[in-house]
Amino acid sequence: MAPVRKTRKEPTRRSERMELSKAIEASKKSLKIKIKAPVTPIRKPFRRPKQHKTCRFLQLPGELRNQIYRYALVSDKAIEITPTGPGEPPLLSTCVTIRRETKGIYYPENDFRLLLMDYNGAAFSDFYWQSRLWQFRRHSTAKNITFQLGGRPNWANLVEWIKDGYYGCGPPLRPDLDEPKCRDDHVVGAAFRIAEELEFKVCWVTIEKALEAYHWGLKGTCSRWARDGESGH
Repeated sequence: MAPVRKTRKEPTRRSERMELSKAIEASKKSLKIKIKAPVTPIRKPFRRPKQHKTCRFLQLPGELRNQIYRYALVSDKAIEITPTGPGEPPLLSTCVTIRRETKGIYYPENDFRLLLMDYNGAAFSDFYWQSRLWQFRRHSTAKNITFQLGGRPNWANLVEWIKDGYYGCGPPLRPDLDEPKCRDDHVVGAAFRIAEELEFKVCWVTIEKALEAYHWGLKGTCSRWARDGESGH
């Protein structure tokens, strides 16, 4: 006799709701996204580096500082100077103390070549005020200063150059009058000598008139200065 197969019970509505509820809860758990709270890093307090009240460099012995200055500032070749530069080395502008110590090394121990164009000596007044080497030697020629003259004769520039030296506004430097090398050197040297001879005797207006008379005399010669314009005031 064959076994009797049990009939399958149909699910009740209550069991269906329970199964559906379990399925929904399971799906929620699988889709649930865990959101972590942001971690705020703890900022460390900012601490400024301690500022030294005195410069450690200035605590070095003076002899050692001078060696360092010379290594940084003194050149084996002549330093060429134009009206537009170069300016002083930045080391001279560090502080008052270092400027005082380096100024006495940079200017006396270097050789300078002033590149004049059309006898524009007055354009080098900035270099003079920076160096101040000749404030007590008005007509002495610094041995470490040389001129390189270029361009063509310009009487107005020459007179302005002499005028700046008279008023102390520019460098009382002049070309070498003892060993003139060309005709232009003779002309320029004579103009400077006229101004020097009259400097402490008459005012500048009188000196300028004397220079104009000298310039007028050059017009009767073959000098290139005779073809130049009149001097400016």
